[in-house]
Amino acid sequence: MRGKHIVKKMIAAGLCALLLCGFITPAFSEEYRELKYGSKGEDVQRFKKAMFWLGYFSTEDLDGTYTATTAERVKKLQKNNGLRQTGIADAALQELVFSGSAIGTDTAPSPSPVPPPTPVPTATPEPTPFPYDTSGYETLTEGMTGEAVQKLKKAMYWLGYFNTENLSDEYNEVTANRVRQLQKANGLPETGEADPILQALVYSGNAVKTKSAPRPSSVPPTPKPPLDISALMPPLNEEGFLSDETDTDEYVYVDEDEGVWIYVTSSLSIVLRRYEDKKAVLTWYEADVHASPESPLLSYVNGTKNPGTAMIQPAKFVEKYGLVLAFNDDHFGFRINEKDKGIPPGIIIRGRQILYDKTWSRESFPNLDVLAVFSDGSMKTYPAAAHTAQEYLDMGAVSTYAFGPTLLRDGELSEYMLRDEYYSYREPRLAMGMIEPWHYYVLCVEGRMADSRSKGVYLNWLADNMKEHGVQEAINLDGGGTACLMFMGKKINHSANSTRSVGSMSGFGLSEQIMVP
Repeated sequence: MRGKHIVKKMIAAGLCALLLCGFITPAFSEEYRELKYGSKGEDVQRFKKAMFWLGYFSTEDLDGTYTATTAERVKKLQKNNGLRQTGIADAALQELVFSGSAIGTDTAPSPSPVPPPTPVPTATPEPTPFPYDTSGYETLTEGMTGEAVQKLKKAMYWLGYFNTENLSDEYNEVTANRVRQLQKANGLPETGEADPILQALVYSGNAVKTKSAPRPSSVPPTPKPPLDISALMPPLNEEGFLSDETDTDEYVYVDEDEGVWIYVTSSLSIVLRRYEDKKAVLTWYEADVHASPESPLLSYVNGTKNPGTAMIQPAKFVEKYGLVLAFNDDHFGFRINEKDKGIPPGIIIRGRQILYDKTWSRESFPNLDVLAVFSDGSMKTYPAAAHTAQEYLDMGAVSTYAFGPTLLRDGELSEYMLRDEYYSYREPRLAMGMIEPWHYYVLCVEGRMADSRSKGVYLNWLADNMKEHGVQEAINLDGGGTACLMFMGKKINHSANSTRSVGSMSGFGLSEQIMVP
């Protein structure tokens, strides 16, 4: 430690001498611009020469281009000085270097009171080549799909730029935004495109990570071979339903250890998967549903007087109606029963019947945004007071769900998802959305676990996940203690407390094989 202090004092004294002699121009009163990969100019050259006298370059013959090598040397400088290793020379770092107080390396040249004369280069120095092999990579851009895209996204997960390893092979808008974050952190032009330089940097293991990157993250663990769902499926026709060659009316596959539940008929396909992220303390379930006019989304309401207010356990719903995949909906009956809280039920239609037609337009939770389900299999989200119940019926709606907020509208994040302060806390959640007509996606996240196995998620986590899976319209349904996902009569998700009784449920598929516990 004493040796390092001596080196530091020598370097500080030397740099002060250089400043006094005019070799390094002081710029304490100047406004430093941020220097990063691709920057060029005299200030870049001046900064690099100052780093030479701190021992971070082995030659004083340095040009004015901020190369990948420069970024690597800057990271070493930042590390030695206890700074975040971004590879970017911001104003604070430059001021530290030019102040003469930066910590150098043990190999720094011993400064002399009078520096040697500035060498006159005999030729323009060649730019420092990018240190990693870029051959074999093609530029990946938004709209592309394939193995190369998925491989890059999984590598970015281990750098902390995605919050799940369950990533598609689509280079979509979310991917482009995460690439821009990666580029910014590594001092690269923020194009949103993964060019060969970016990919080579990522796979080199030297890219700047986020603070939330999984640990250890230098070398990702050998991934478990992905489960081949297609190998578990029965013979299917072109629509993805049971083929005529199959000798059964309904196919059921359950593997709780692997976290896979499958149900297929001649008009319906349900693939339910469990996923875990131990670092994020998170467990969630994704249901990919291909329905049809013969097997549409089903909604059931308990009781005939004041519909939805007669609460029963979800298992009783499944036992009564035989739903294969069942989940809680907007829990509107609770708002009817809790009149003293002043929250209206919202625009509620089930099976083309208007149950309630009272809403509001407030920034609250729930805000009573509407997800309308139409007879052509499409879904569409609307603000709470956009239409009356009768107007929805006139538009062709079969059912409407009122909870919110809207997560995705027309494939884009809703205005609420762009605001970090909107009811930002982790909770168990359940959301439903449409990828395309008759193709739906249900997402359920565990939380409030007694063993802290899953802490729940923020609302924008739901939106990001669903957008990543190509969902176009999606709404947040009731969560917390109401969140419930059932398959063939058995509750799949776990929670710390007992499951809340509900007055309505929705789902897909009717079966006589329901396994009532």
